Amino acid sequence: MANPKIDHSPISSHTVKMNFTDLTRFIKTFDGDRNKLSPFLRNCENALNLINPNQYEILFKFILSQLEGKAEAICSLKVFSNWSDLKQFLKSNFGECKHRNHLLLDLQNCRMKPNESALQYSTRLETHLTRLQTDISHSTINQGELLGRLANTEDLALHTFLLGLPSHISNILRCRNPENLAEAINLAIQEEKFYNYAQSSQSRNSVESKPKCRLCGKPGHTDRSCYSNRHRPIHNVAFQPRPSPSIPNTSPPNPTICAYCKAVGHHINQCRKREYNNTNRQRFSNPTNHQINSNPPLNKVHNLDENHDQTQECPTDPQNDNFLY
Repeated sequence: MANPKIDHSPISSHTVKMNFTDLTRFIKTFDGDRNKLSPFLRNCENALNLINPNQYEILFKFILSQLEGKAEAICSLKVFSNWSDLKQFLKSNFGECKHRNHLLLDLQNCRMKPNESALQYSTRLETHLTRLQTDISHSTINQGELLGRLANTEDLALHTFLLGLPSHISNILRCRNPENLAEAINLAIQEEKFYNYAQSSQSRNSVESKPKCRLCGKPGHTDRSCYSNRHRPIHNVAFQPRPSPSIPNTSPPNPTICAYCKAVGHHINQCRKREYNNTNRQRFSNPTNHQINSNPPLNKVHNLDENHDQTQECPTDPQNDNFLY
């Protein structure tokens, strides 16, 4: 098998060659994980650049033997003649499926979630940054441009990380002006710990300052306003109001209550209301004092003189009952 030419930047004027046993330590196993593809390809490139030309085929066979799991199952269906074909096949099957613009949007829109810590947020943002940088490194041919593109993505990740933090942490970090993403992550974790400690201390002090109920054992209310006290029966209430000893009790022990009008201070035989009602009942029940005539035939006018009583009949109008005089 012909040895393909591999482009690499020279370390010195004389290329250092290593034996096969030492180079095999560079290459780890690859099981098809997308996040492990870039380190695997880079280690294989470094080992192939340092191998002697007469041992190139042996090292290439060793690289094929390091494939396992899903990567081994897919690569076993094809025959690869050199490293370039194997590298291109691994990129197309286990590389990043999203376009670079989509990866860039994922990085720019990364924000800290409500129930997420600063460490979890930084790990998620670094994952988006790694996927973007891996796609850039695989698609960039000129190594001089690669360093500038990777530096731009790191500055973008730093700016996105500062904006995605909560305001009480983001303002402090922007005032301290971190130089890189790693420094910003360490400062964010420290500030988050200080903020959580201050919040816990404040809540603990507020709980201690509040009154504590003796009935339910919960803080924030007293025994009188306890919700559980409202549903208790009256005989189970331990607290009973008592009159103050300094104020003498002047009310009689057994007050007199009238059995007729229910008023306090007299008996039924002294009740004026009963006496008044009895007098009216006797007066209206006497027939000699009140003569009732249900249907009088004519309207009569009584003229009372000193010597005799005289009754005159007066004609009336049947429509309006008015006297016709």
